[in-house]
Amino acid sequence: MKLGQDLRRRHIFRLVGLYVFGAWVVIEVASVFFPAWGIPDTALRYLIIAAVLGFPIALVFGWFFDITASGIVRTAPAGEEEFGDFKLKRLDYLILVALLAVSAAVLFGSFEKIMESTDQVSQAIPVIDKPANSIAVLPFVNLDDETDTAYFSNGITEEILHRLSTFEVLKVIGRTSSFAFGDSDMGVPRISNILGVRYLLQGSVRREENVVRVTAQLVDESGFQLWSETFDRKLEGIFAIQTEIANRVASELVNEIVAAGAQSMASTTTNMVAYNAYLLGRAFLNRRTPGWQQHAAAEFQSAIDLDPDYAPPYAGLAIAMMMGGSAEGFVEAQALAQEAIDHALGLDPELAEAHAAQGLLLLRKRRDPNPAAAEAALRRALLSDPNLVVAHSWLANTLGVQGRTDESHAAMDRGLEIDPLNPVILLNVANRFQWNGDFRRTEQLLLRLMDLPEPPGIAYWGLHNLYEYYGRYVEVHQWAKKIILAYGEADRIQGFGVLSTVYGRLGMAEDADYWVGLDPDKFSRFFRKGYLFKLRGDRAGIRIHLENFMRQNPVDYKKLPAWPARLFGVINLEAGNYEKGVEILTDVFDLESPIALGSLVEIDILQMRAFAHRQVGDEASAVRVLLRIDQELQNLADSEQIYNPSVLELIALNQVMHDDVAGALESLESAVSLGWQNYYAIVNDQRWAEALQEPEFVSLLSWVKAGLDRQRSKVEAADAKEDFRADVERLFPNEFAASTGAAR
Repeated sequence: MKLGQDLRRRHIFRLVGLYVFGAWVVIEVASVFFPAWGIPDTALRYLIIAAVLGFPIALVFGWFFDITASGIVRTAPAGEEEFGDFKLKRLDYLILVALLAVSAAVLFGSFEKIMESTDQVSQAIPVIDKPANSIAVLPFVNLDDETDTAYFSNGITEEILHRLSTFEVLKVIGRTSSFAFGDSDMGVPRISNILGVRYLLQGSVRREENVVRVTAQLVDESGFQLWSETFDRKLEGIFAIQTEIANRVASELVNEIVAAGAQSMASTTTNMVAYNAYLLGRAFLNRRTPGWQQHAAAEFQSAIDLDPDYAPPYAGLAIAMMMGGSAEGFVEAQALAQEAIDHALGLDPELAEAHAAQGLLLLRKRRDPNPAAAEAALRRALLSDPNLVVAHSWLANTLGVQGRTDESHAAMDRGLEIDPLNPVILLNVANRFQWNGDFRRTEQLLLRLMDLPEPPGIAYWGLHNLYEYYGRYVEVHQWAKKIILAYGEADRIQGFGVLSTVYGRLGMAEDADYWVGLDPDKFSRFFRKGYLFKLRGDRAGIRIHLENFMRQNPVDYKKLPAWPARLFGVINLEAGNYEKGVEILTDVFDLESPIALGSLVEIDILQMRAFAHRQVGDEASAVRVLLRIDQELQNLADSEQIYNPSVLELIALNQVMHDDVAGALESLESAVSLGWQNYYAIVNDQRWAEALQEPEFVSLLSWVKAGLDRQRSKVEAADAKEDFRADVERLFPNEFAASTGAAR
């Protein structure tokens, strides 16, 4: 009772109420403005922690002191409120100084954490200059009663985006980057900063019977509305609305500008059912969901059947025929694609998508590909639509095939400039920096994708591969878990394989065996398990593993696709079956066949083949294979792809096989300086036996082993804090049961 009276007398309840209300107001305001200013959610967490830590400080102050008109005074003892001198004494000042110091420490610490989290974001997403007249078109909101027709509003958005891109004075961000924020609750300033644009175009689409209402608004980077208008038209007039909106937006951004003209008749249609089918086909083409190729082709064909004079569906059909699918029937599909392209260009000779499709076809022809002609077609496409991102990507591939590396990079960079968050293009650019040894730039590019509302799977895999190449197994371990939790079954199962590999490279055998056992695919599980035996140097285990598999699953390697057949050759070599391994690899790996630039696995397989030739006494064949490897490594050097730790490991091994142990030591030292830590893959590999006799090699690898053990300790500590196995079993019980059942 006395405590309650004291609390009331000292106004503690009022203080608590005011403190809680004030803290709530500050946090609410911060929750609104932090995202707009580009400050991450973690910063808000630190602000809440500061408010909690400040609460007991406020209580102590309220218990001992009062704030009056005369300033701060000591709280009077009970019954003495009207008597005595309550001015601050020396002890009171000491208490106030202590409270002030603690408060300052809390505020400074919180501010430092907020700034640190903001810096982390700014490092992950470099600040992008915002050119004048730069604009992104966000997906228009679908207001139809039928929620499954969102592709219609997306189609309207894409057409407006395309029309805007025809104005050379505007810098229009590509579709993939803009559409990533379709369902995001991020503020306009935040989206503007991520995309690097001054303006955003937003809107909505509603269809009612034969009438469509399109509302559009143009806002600047702060969210201030510059222009807004609603268009009500007959559904057949949708193309006119798209052109009208594009012209109005352009006129708002640029004082003197030539309006975009009307689209060619062949690029439009008055048949709205055909238009809907085309939009749906394009939606499948963009999303690439399972079975997308068949669905997209069917919708494009439906649009063609409904309006044979409508050109865009023919180009879409050709692209769908050439992308995805199996090798069987590929030549026939290409012939049909050429017919569709010819028809599209006959209807509209300037149709950019048709010229781009022609370039893709010429590049991918099974017989007599023609990169020069493909380049011409793609450049023609970019004349009609300079912002057609896929044309920039395909042009980069075409130039790369012709050995014009600098031009290829420039084309890919231009695609990234237009569509800075396009996952495929961004990954290609990131890989270039990775191969050139620029770890930090690669990481920054990939982390930009992680800032999206729904990061694409390609970002997770890109970061995992980056950290694995550079021997950062703690990060690989973390990202493998994120892959398992973030995406669907296929990615999850691959994540199991990644976890098994990283545990194997850290020498954690029991964990490696557990996760590889969850792979339900018998071939994948077989090859991954064989790799784990290799890391342990257990060749007897590999032999038993191979014999058991062949007894349970008799396999004719000649009936397998190329990659599994090659891996069968490799695992026979690892088991000591050199003659069988050489037979398989000679049969399924033609030395004259091209090797994709940067395909380290293929080079490693060739090195194993050269080693096997020597084991069976065929030195001439071994030398011939090593010369082929020399050629590929020189290609990597010419393209400046020799600064990657994994490439340097292959170079070192090739030097060992050429009896250049001193050169091998130098190459491996360079790899180690970049982060290489693939220790067990060397010490348990017979190909390195000669080098491992040298004291300098032993010393270097001992140093690597010490670093690897430090990483292992961190991974073990992380696993001790959480039971990830139990989490996976609880979250995915059906898949877990299916995987473990298959493994048994």
